Amino acid sequence: MRQDTSQSRRLRNQSRIQREGYAGVATTVLSLVVVALLLTVTFAAEWLRAPEITAAATQALISPNGDQDRDATTLSYTLSEEATVRIEVLDANGQVVRTLVADETQPAGQGFVTWDGTDDSGRRVADGLYRLQITAAGVARSVSRSVLVEVDTTPPTLQLVNLPNGMRMRQPVLEIQGITEPGASVWISGNPAEISVDPDGRFQAQVRLQDGENSFELRAVDEAGNTARLTRRVELVTTPPDILVTDPPDQSWFSSPIVTVRGEAPPDTTLTVNGQPVAVAPDGSFSYDLLLDEGENVIRITATDDVGNLTTVERYVTIKTQPPALSINLTEGERSNTPVIQLSGSTEPGAAVLVNRRVVPVGPKGDFTVALNLNQGDNLLEVTARDQAGNTTTLTRRVTYALPAAPNPLQRVARNLAEVPAGMLGTGLGIVLLGMVIWMLRRQQPVVLTLSAEERDLTPTIPRGLERLTITLELNRPASITVQVLDEGGRRQTTLIRNRRRSARRHRFFWDGYSAAGKPVAPGEYTVQASARALPSQVVSAVQVRVRPAITVRAETAEAATQNTTDQSATPNR
Repeated sequence: MRQDTSQSRRLRNQSRIQREGYAGVATTVLSLVVVALLLTVTFAAEWLRAPEITAAATQALISPNGDQDRDATTLSYTLSEEATVRIEVLDANGQVVRTLVADETQPAGQGFVTWDGTDDSGRRVADGLYRLQITAAGVARSVSRSVLVEVDTTPPTLQLVNLPNGMRMRQPVLEIQGITEPGASVWISGNPAEISVDPDGRFQAQVRLQDGENSFELRAVDEAGNTARLTRRVELVTTPPDILVTDPPDQSWFSSPIVTVRGEAPPDTTLTVNGQPVAVAPDGSFSYDLLLDEGENVIRITATDDVGNLTTVERYVTIKTQPPALSINLTEGERSNTPVIQLSGSTEPGAAVLVNRRVVPVGPKGDFTVALNLNQGDNLLEVTARDQAGNTTTLTRRVTYALPAAPNPLQRVARNLAEVPAGMLGTGLGIVLLGMVIWMLRRQQPVVLTLSAEERDLTPTIPRGLERLTITLELNRPASITVQVLDEGGRRQTTLIRNRRRSARRHRFFWDGYSAAGKPVAPGEYTVQASARALPSQVVSAVQVRVRPAITVRAETAEAATQNTTDQSATPNR
């Protein structure tokens, strides 16, 4: 029984050992299977895994036009592991237009590639949207990433409103209005500040102009860097056009109501005369006839240039169609026994009076007086009044100058003898009287006076005496003479010699243009009048001279002139 038990125990132990051996083998096999399975899964996972990629472009909008602004974009990418890389550019239809990288094995890390907007042939691609696609291929799988890039080479639109090139204007501030591509930036030359552009692309700005031609440039730049430019020349004209009115003169008078306006103006101006349009000839001349009213009229000539600058010239003219009134104090056929006669009269104020074609002074009220020299016999006087419009009124008068008849010496002696007592006729006194009669008969030759002037013009000088008028007086017999200077009104200005006895010969007198008060006389016409008295007669002669305005002579010139005058005559009035 103990034997059976021991055997049974052995058998049980062997069976246990056998079971444990089988379990260890199974465990080992299972471990090997698990290890193999893990190795298989790990290898398959590694083999089937795709690389990771990140990509971005530096410029999403490019303008490959060669202006060095946004001409290219750079694609930057990162690989998580080594991979075979292919980078292509595809158009909107998915067609490849450019291969940037062709199946190039690259290690893990960052990479860069640049696209300049051209295709594989080197031609610039058309504007539009393009896709930069990068593909990274692993052992069994590949992955792709893409970035969108827009190509825009078209400059933005840029238009200005009502601002043609070469425009002329007169306002110094120019208002600029225009339109461009929304989102574009606009600048104007001379101003660094950007002009504001609204969402619709509208913009406006101001430019201050200088006189003359101004030139400026507007520049619009879109988001792609494309630039549009516009240049404008604008001329600022602030000077109004010139008008030269040659006829009529201002403050002029006319005897006809039709007045012709003449002058010159720039040919490109708009001209009006008293509101009526007048054509300007290509050479700038113009002419226009106006029908005016009697009396004072205003002629208004206006020229306007193409930008609105305006010039107005006014002329005041007076229309007077009636001749002036005229009256004088002399009657037709009047007789005078003196060689100088006073003519006086009146006309309308402002009129000029001519006596025998010589102008005489007229007072503010139209009155005038003039001394006239008469010749022996008939003298025809013509008095003309001419108003400012040229209308004339003329009066003529015939005046006779006759010397009073000298009494016959024999008759005078006989008359005197008749008054002598009869008792005296036989005495010696009678004999004396008879001798005196004979002597008087022998001296009854009439005196003859001749007066002349070497020059008819005299210019007084300051200092006095550098210019003198030489007057020559010639007598045929001794006589008492008086020489004086009269103005146009017959008023005595100075006396050169008064009631002095002079012999029968030629005498010279000098006048320097000064009055008796020691001042230069006023410019005008003067009469040098000489009278000679020798019993029983008296004669008068006169010459007309013109005195011009006095002049001032420098000291050295005056000294030389004084010496010359002294050399000519040491005794001025003889």
